[in-house]
Amino acid sequence: MDRLSPADLRRLGAIAAQAQSCMDEYNRGVEHYRRGEWQTARDAFVRAASMGVRYVSARAALSLGTLLEEQWRDLDGARRAYEQAASTGHDTEVGPSAEMLLGNVHVLRRDVDAAFRAFRRAYQSGFPAVVPHAIFAIGMLYEATGDLRGARLAYEAALETNDPSVRPQAAARLSAL
Repeated sequence: MDRLSPADLRRLGAIAAQAQSCMDEYNRGVEHYRRGEWQTARDAFVRAASMGVRYVSARAALSLGTLLEEQWRDLDGARRAYEQAASTGHDTEVGPSAEMLLGNVHVLRRDVDAAFRAFRRAYQSGFPAVVPHAIFAIGMLYEATGDLRGARLAYEAALETNDPSVRPQAAARLSAL
């Protein structure tokens, strides 16, 4: 049996301590957010996002982006935060969720090509909770740019997912075409 050396054990302990510190900072941000203490929540999310603990830092960046967008309408700051969260990859729901939010920011900034790319990455992630929303968003972009054939195909695909939150919207948009 391979045993861990004292140095390995110390290194693992330091990693665990950093992860716990990051989680504590993130949780502080969530509590301040719930209380409407926006600046304090922002500061906690910024600290947690910068700690480099992959999943928790990504979750903090996602929360930071949402806070910046909702409370200060800081679309550039939100974009950067969502990009950071998305850059962690798509092996958890955080990356694809960040791609969806990033796509929405690009829509608000009227950058259709960037929005398409973000929604496509969200779709390609394969996460069941994200895919139907990404397909529907792509349909909305097709419709907004005048590509009614693309919109129809996307809305039909969204209907096929049987997602109860997307299905009624997709059906309504499809019947409006």
